[in-house]
Amino acid sequence: MNEIFIEKDPDAVATHAADTFIEMAYTAITERGRFSASLSGGSTPKRLYQRLSSEQYRRALDWTKAVFFIGDERNVPPDDEKSNLRMINETLIRPLGVESPKIYGWPVGIGKPEEVAQRYERELSAAFGTEQLSDVDRDETGATRPDTQTRRTDIPAFDLFLLGLGTDCHTASLFPSTIALEESGHLTAANSVPQIDDVRFTLTFPVINASRTILFLVTGEDKAVAVSDVIEGEFDPTNKPAQGVRPTNGRLIWVLDRPAASSLRKL
Repeated sequence: MNEIFIEKDPDAVATHAADTFIEMAYTAITERGRFSASLSGGSTPKRLYQRLSSEQYRRALDWTKAVFFIGDERNVPPDDEKSNLRMINETLIRPLGVESPKIYGWPVGIGKPEEVAQRYERELSAAFGTEQLSDVDRDETGATRPDTQTRRTDIPAFDLFLLGLGTDCHTASLFPSTIALEESGHLTAANSVPQIDDVRFTLTFPVINASRTILFLVTGEDKAVAVSDVIEGEFDPTNKPAQGVRPTNGRLIWVLDRPAASSLRKL
């Protein structure tokens, strides 16, 4: 079930998200000794990271007990201005200081896109101590071979998975009608996206939906139709990928500003 919170503007969304982030992190560290989160790029999460690295929030958590992964990434080097890793380093990790959380970025540039996805999955599985499918279980596109689709038995569970929403209803780098939407074995994908004529790297639905809490942050009137289509529209995850976010045993939270929520009918 969707938990929907509506705030007046992007700054209020960032504050709400920061409070939720700290609450989830504190609980995870208290109960399990570590907080794990998948972070996203974009202007709305950027406001969140700037809030978290401010004096008020920086002192609220033992950041050395946090571990972060980047949920999706562009096919650019980590020092490129379009890199999600670069933005998160600049707005969150470095401002937190030397005793900062460990962050894993996609190893873009080590080889072919499918090799990048394979390496990142190995790092993710090692960080969580979970089973990993062999690289030979991928076909030439990097997708899981059909005869291994049911072998995924041990999936990492993030304490918090941050997501945004595109005007086309994509989330992470899971775009409409792309091959990564069908991935049910591997945790990562080098997703060929015809709409932008490029490859995007993304975590896949199995690991997103295994998270303890999934938090969508959406602001702006240009997202209003997409928000209503995903939350209230007919189920069609091929064309509205964000509808594929369906936690197996966790919470699904939306924090919206008023313009982004303006097309919702049931509030």
